[in-house]
Amino acid sequence: MGDALSGWRDLMGLVPLTATFSPASLLLAVAGLAVICLVLVSLRCTTRACRRTRAGRELGVTIPRGFRVGRSQRLRRTGSYHLSYPRWRYARQDGTRDHRRSGNHVVKSWSVLEVDRWRLTSKDVLAMYDLVLRLRAAGVEVAYSRHEQTKLRAIQARTQDRGSAAGLDGVIAEFANRPTGFEAFCADLFRGMGYQTELPGTRGGFDLRLRRDGTTSIVGCACRPSDRGVGAPAVHKLHGANIVEGADSMIVVSTGSFTPDAVDFAQHAGVDLIDGDRLRAMCHRVWGAALPPSASPEGSVELSLEELLTGFPIDMRHRSI
Repeated sequence: MGDALSGWRDLMGLVPLTATFSPASLLLAVAGLAVICLVLVSLRCTTRACRRTRAGRELGVTIPRGFRVGRSQRLRRTGSYHLSYPRWRYARQDGTRDHRRSGNHVVKSWSVLEVDRWRLTSKDVLAMYDLVLRLRAAGVEVAYSRHEQTKLRAIQARTQDRGSAAGLDGVIAEFANRPTGFEAFCADLFRGMGYQTELPGTRGGFDLRLRRDGTTSIVGCACRPSDRGVGAPAVHKLHGANIVEGADSMIVVSTGSFTPDAVDFAQHAGVDLIDGDRLRAMCHRVWGAALPPSASPEGSVELSLEELLTGFPIDMRHRSI
C-alpha cells in the first residue's frame, strides 16, 4: 500500500498543481477525445452492421437495423422464437396502466429468435414477427410459437367441425354441451359466405354480429337435436336485442326445426330462420363434400395484426409504441 501511495505521489509530482494549460491545448485534448469516441462508436456500429449482413446472407433475408445479432449457444437447424410484449411498469390486474402510480412508463423487453448459429433480438414485437415470416418464406424452418400453436389447435378443431357438417348429427353431438363452439362454427360458416363476423364480448341477447356490403345483421345460434324445435322465446329474445343494436336484419340458426309459434312471430318481426336442412345446404355450398384448400391448417397459422395485438395490454393496442 505504501509503495502504491509513493508511486502516486511521484506521478503527481510530474505535473505541478499550479501548472496551467493554454486554451489551445485544452481544445486539442477535447478534440482528440471526441475523435477517439467517434472512432469507437463507428467501429461498434460497423461490427454490428457486418454481423447483421453476415447473418442475413446465411439465412437468405435482410435483417433490419435495430436488431442485435450474436452467436447462439448451440446450432439450431429448426429455429425457435419468443415474443416479449411490452407492459406497463405499474399495471392493474388486467395489464392496463395504473394511473395511481407516478413515473409509470412502458417497459419493453427483448424478443428472441434463435436459428442456425445466430441469436437475434429486438424490442419491436411486430418487426420480430415480420422477420420470422420472411425467414419461413425463404425456406428457413422456424417452429411455431405458443401463440401460433394455440391458433393451430383452434383451426384443427374447426376443420374437424367442418368435416362433420355434411351430417348435422355430428355437429349436434359436438356442440350439445358447448354452445360457444356452435357459435364459432356458425361464424366460420358466415365468413365463408363473405361476411365479416364478430363474437360480441358482452352478451346482448345475440351471439354473432355480421357485416357485409355496408349492412349489419345479428344472429342467434341454437344447437338443438333435430327432433326438437326452437320456440318463439328465442326469436323474441333476438328481436328485443335488436331494439338496442339497430341491425339491418336478424337471423336465428338452428340444427333442428322451429315451432309454429316461432315461425309466425318471425314472419311478423322480419327474422330470418335457418333450420337444420337449410344449414346443411349452406355448409355444403360453402365447403362442399371436402374442405377447400383455404381451410388447411398449415396455410392459416400466420398471425394477423389483430391477433398479435392481443398480446399487448388493451390500452396499448392503438398506441404507436
